[in-house]
Amino acid sequence: MMIDRSFSTEEVLRDGTRVTVRAIRPEDSTGLREGFGRLSAVSRYRRFLSSQTELSPSALDYLTRVDFQDHAALVAYGRIREGQPVTGLGVARFIRLADELEVAEAAVTVIDAVQGRGLGKVLLRLLTQAAIERGIRVFRAEILRDNLPVQQILHSVGARLCDTHGPIQVVEVDLPPPSGA
Repeated sequence: MMIDRSFSTEEVLRDGTRVTVRAIRPEDSTGLREGFGRLSAVSRYRRFLSSQTELSPSALDYLTRVDFQDHAALVAYGRIREGQPVTGLGVARFIRLADELEVAEAAVTVIDAVQGRGLGKVLLRLLTQAAIERGIRVFRAEILRDNLPVQQILHSVGARLCDTHGPIQVVEVDLPPPSGA
């Protein structure tokens, strides 16, 4: 299964929540803006390392117009609770580094209402597959030293600490080789 612009799959989270994960599209900018608004101030700070309260039109354009070669992003949609409308639940993306072609910065964001159900791990698994298909061998991420939930997830996949800048840690995760390699 190739993860490209036409990619879409159904997944079931640990608690039985059904989600659709698909390639992000430019028309997702409204949903991305709304999802950003569903993040708590703490979640926004942990993800963006700043206290920004909204995404600018240019940021939304950048985050939704991806080439699926050097910049790929997946979005998860589903219902927070039965009977509620379908909404954006999370996003995962990588951006290949121009000077290190086998390395990409990676990030996963899940709205507060569904954190702890396994969506982040689903998104990370699919993002990893997309990266491997494109020759990326290492994910790099900047995280806050006190972001224990993300540290635990990264530790579980073998992340190593590479650098520290005040409250920010730079970690790397080696990706598995392509299947059949």
